[in-house]
Amino acid sequence: MKFRLLITAIAITGVLAGCSSTSSSATNEEELASTKEALEKLQIENDSLKQQLDDFKNGPDKLLAEANSHFASDDIKKLTKTYETISKKHPGSEEEKKINELVTELQTKLDKKAAEEKIATEKLAAEEKAAAEKLAAEEKARREQASSSMRKNTDEVTGTTIYKDKTSPQYINDNGFNMFFATAEGSDIPVLYVRFQYTGDNWLFIDNYTLRVDDQVYTVNPSYSEVNRDNQVGGVWEYYDTLVTGELYDIINAVINSNKTVIRSQGERYQDRTVTAQEKKALQNVLDAFKAMGGTDAQFKL
Repeated sequence: MKFRLLITAIAITGVLAGCSSTSSSATNEEELASTKEALEKLQIENDSLKQQLDDFKNGPDKLLAEANSHFASDDIKKLTKTYETISKKHPGSEEEKKINELVTELQTKLDKKAAEEKIATEKLAAEEKAAAEKLAAEEKARREQASSSMRKNTDEVTGTTIYKDKTSPQYINDNGFNMFFATAEGSDIPVLYVRFQYTGDNWLFIDNYTLRVDDQVYTVNPSYSEVNRDNQVGGVWEYYDTLVTGELYDIINAVINSNKTVIRSQGERYQDRTVTAQEKKALQNVLDAFKAMGGTDAQFKL
């Protein structure tokens, strides 16, 4: 009796377990279907929201307003991009036509502006070129004029030619501050020199020259033997010739452009002398002729 009751209990338990398994499976399927339906619903709602957002952002009226803003700021790239957007999203709309008109109008405006700027640039370049050519022609004429004012003397033995301004002293027994340049036979490169000249009744035995050029003071210090000395009845003279260096070149240009230059020739005694306007003009003439014959500023900047 007890054994039958145990068998019956086991059988009932198995039936109940089977019923429980079937019920759980059904519940899972229902939940899965419900979740799937909810996801599909969310997807639909999400797509709808995206469309609404896109319509809000890229609606015809919004795109037209955006296009007007780009038009006002002359931004053809952004305006063109806006036109491409409305052409895709709202083809054939009135807003698309208006934006297309804006693109055409702005492009025409920018093309016109670019053309005007090109003309203005070319005009400016032409004016600058003409001014430069005029300046070069005037400079060439000035140097040619300076060259024509040179007095030249050629050494028959060495072939060296000396060029001096026609207003500079012809002889050494005269006071002066002047320049000259020389060209060797077969050479196109002129060499520039400067000369300090003193003449008077008494020897100075010069060993230095001090130049006060406006407010600047410069000193040139030749050795005693570099100063040439001679005399004749009626006076003595001392003169110093030297190759123009970078420092001397700067001094000479300062003298040319000065309001007043005083040169002191100093030794055991001294003489002060003011450089004349004619001497300054002669210095400039020699520089011009020097450059006209191939000399350059670069020779004094080595």
